[in-house]
Amino acid sequence: MKPSAGLKALLARGSFFSNDSGTAGVIFGLAFIPAFLMVGAAIDYRNATVMRSRLQRAVDSASIAIAQSDPTASLASQQALAQNIVNAELGATATAIGVTVAANDQAGGYLVTAAANVPTIIMKLAQVSAIPISASATAAQTQVSVSGGGAGCVLSLDQSAVEALDWTGNANVTLNNCDIYGNSGASDALEVSGSAQLTARMVSVNGNIVVQGGGTLNAIQMTGQARLPDPYQSLPLPSFSGCDYNGFSTNDGGQLNPGVYCNGLSINTNSGSKGPVTLNPGLYVIDGGQLVINSQAQVTGLGVTIVFTQSLGSGWANATINGGAQVDLEAPLPGAAAGIPGVVLYGDRAMATGTLFKLNGGSSQTFKGAVYLPEAALLFNGGATTSSGCMQLIADTVKFTGDSNIDITGCGSFGVTSFGYSLQRTVRLAF
Repeated sequence: MKPSAGLKALLARGSFFSNDSGTAGVIFGLAFIPAFLMVGAAIDYRNATVMRSRLQRAVDSASIAIAQSDPTASLASQQALAQNIVNAELGATATAIGVTVAANDQAGGYLVTAAANVPTIIMKLAQVSAIPISASATAAQTQVSVSGGGAGCVLSLDQSAVEALDWTGNANVTLNNCDIYGNSGASDALEVSGSAQLTARMVSVNGNIVVQGGGTLNAIQMTGQARLPDPYQSLPLPSFSGCDYNGFSTNDGGQLNPGVYCNGLSINTNSGSKGPVTLNPGLYVIDGGQLVINSQAQVTGLGVTIVFTQSLGSGWANATINGGAQVDLEAPLPGAAAGIPGVVLYGDRAMATGTLFKLNGGSSQTFKGAVYLPEAALLFNGGATTSSGCMQLIADTVKFTGDSNIDITGCGSFGVTSFGYSLQRTVRLAF
């Protein structure tokens, strides 16, 4: 069979086999898909890079905010703060899938880490719905500035003693919005050990701080700091003479009067059967011997200063308040006719260094004013469930043997001498 004339003409022109316009279109379309995806991937990754920068800014801001926040804040509250900052920075553009806060002991601050997913636009066509990003930052305190005033409530004056400031055993001590200072240059000038817990605004020591054996320290920690001068170093020992009482001891309730108590004062009253002992306002001088308040005694006094000294050659006066005693003593106010305004206990600066004072009355022991015992080795336990409103503890060394709750919020009315740094925290990012 011979082809028709029309078919011969078509074959002659090659229209059937040589016309490739449709094929070229198909080939071009197939080649465009990977190019489109490559361009789309570049756009999506660019968006992710922008979001990664925003995430880094967010964790930087979060770590700085935590470093500037209350150092006693819980980890959970710090975590919530960081989460809010990250969420606010990312907005709805990305989904935060994890924000964590952890102590960074090496840098001395808190490490904030965050991760997020950035939704894709084009790469969804390739079954890639999101690009993961992450960032981390640590902000640490760098310094405090020193000026007058300050919020010190505990001060150890010894310049070399090991554990000059010591929290041990089960002691749970809270210093409300006030600071601890230590002049010892020892490698463990301040130690928190056992299951002891110490909470304060700041601790500042000339030497170093040791926290071990399950101890907990919640405070801004400053080491290698300048020593503080004795805030009461110019306060003279009150004058006195003679003996109004000698080796005085009472087993009854009632009132005691100011005066010179030579060779000690012992209060043995059982508050349940005999009633409390009230110290009338004024100056009580313990000249040698010991002030003893036994475990069942109840002692109160307003406008009272007790001085510990010795002029008889019988040894330096000291004090022992036994556990279970109920003690509530308040210093004289400015303008008082007797006693030392703002000072409730006063130790002679000529006293032998390391003279032992045991103020272990427990949770019912309260002193309002300055406990100033510059040469004493002070063992303190008291005020765990009550707040004195104003108490300063100043001694050669201080060891907390039990629970205590100390603050200086009411010290303005007593005219005590403030000491310490005016705290201004400066933070930096530590990479």
